[in-house]
Amino acid sequence: MLSGCVIIDVEEEVEERELRVLDYELKSLKADKRVYLQQPNSNIYFLCKKADALTYLEQEREALSVKQKSS
Repeated sequence: MLSGCVIIDVEEEVEERELRVLDYELKSLKADKRVYLQQPNSNIYFLCKKADALTYLEQEREALSVKQKSS
């Protein structure tokens, strides 16, 4: 039973690292660069503003932190 908890913790840790890297990459982009967001559960991408992508990223990070606190 304990091994299942460890796997979940590792997956959440990897997701947290991915979100941090994405945050850094988005913040380092120049203002005129294009940003695309992937539609959930799809291979479709939509052009969006950098600020919208950062807002979406912040929501994902908050959802992950809530998920970690509830575990």
